[in-house]
Amino acid sequence: MEVLFITINYPRSGQESRKHSLRLQPEVNGLLGMESAQDLQLFATPKTKIIEYGAKIPKASFPQNLLSKVSEELDQKLCKSAEENLTHLLWECSFSTQLWTWLAAGFLIQQPLPGFKEAILLSKSWSPMMKQIWNSGVVAAMVSLWNMRNKVYFESKVPNLMNCKQFVRAQIVCTHHRSKACNGNNNWETLVLTNWAVTPRPKQAPQLKTCVWIPPEPNIMKLNIDGAVFGSPGPSGIGICCRDSEGEFIFTFCKRLTNGTIDRAEAYAVVEGIEIAISRGFYHLWVESDSLSTVTSFSSGAIPWELQSRWKRCKQKITSIKVHSYMEGSQHISWIPLLKAGAALPVDDFLFFVGKLKMATQMGMPI
Repeated sequence: MEVLFITINYPRSGQESRKHSLRLQPEVNGLLGMESAQDLQLFATPKTKIIEYGAKIPKASFPQNLLSKVSEELDQKLCKSAEENLTHLLWECSFSTQLWTWLAAGFLIQQPLPGFKEAILLSKSWSPMMKQIWNSGVVAAMVSLWNMRNKVYFESKVPNLMNCKQFVRAQIVCTHHRSKACNGNNNWETLVLTNWAVTPRPKQAPQLKTCVWIPPEPNIMKLNIDGAVFGSPGPSGIGICCRDSEGEFIFTFCKRLTNGTIDRAEAYAVVEGIEIAISRGFYHLWVESDSLSTVTSFSSGAIPWELQSRWKRCKQKITSIKVHSYMEGSQHISWIPLLKAGAALPVDDFLFFVGKLKMATQMGMPI
């Protein structure tokens, strides 16, 4: 037995709901009886929300005139060719298909767009700017289709594709204006941005900077140290690099500390570096840091209390030491991979390398 599933979407307006109910109530009531008609909830008058009711009724039980009235209520409001549902309204009807074809053509895309998920995944590998304006265009197209449907249904307007296109274009231009993302440097992106009349925003050219590392005198080992905190406070790590007067790497070291501040991490890096150098037989040291506050704290003795006893033992063992701050010299090595490696370790675990660390991507040029 063929079954018809009736779904009535009541609008927010109570007046429209009453008209809808009064138009269908007598025939359904006479056909199914009062009890069944109440079960169908065809005369409900919701006041605040769109309420959806449904019931399965043998199709043969409905007279043709009632079926035609129900079909008129359920017809797709834009294309007038199918039952209205969200998928058909936004992606399948002839009106929406024209809008999606126009949007895809603006991005030089020829493949069809079957749904929202597929449309969003299409931009997965695009540059940040292209991804943002495409996603904005997809969402704007869906919003414009829904707004147009409401105008047709509630205001008896004629579907206007040009209004939808203007809305989508305005949203794409607005997204480009508010975004700080950059586009890639290729012909496809240039053509797409030209189609939408927005200005390309290419990536800034990389800046090449010469970092000069001043070598120590013979028989003196130079320690370049740094600390980092990933949070405030948060996981912290330290990195230490030791080089001789010829610029050769003696050792590199990184360690994970407990959560703390950047000043604490920098102070730990100084003490840890000196202790490792002493353990390897180096007593003439030159410590270089990019933190002026750390150098000042060691010069004045105002270091964290948990390091004071260790610092005193170090001063008793070393023959000579110089601690100073020099920003450019401490940038002779790319610290970020080293510090991230230390911060990713369990607390108090460390990595020690004899020679140059493989993850060090920059190396200072000795004078």
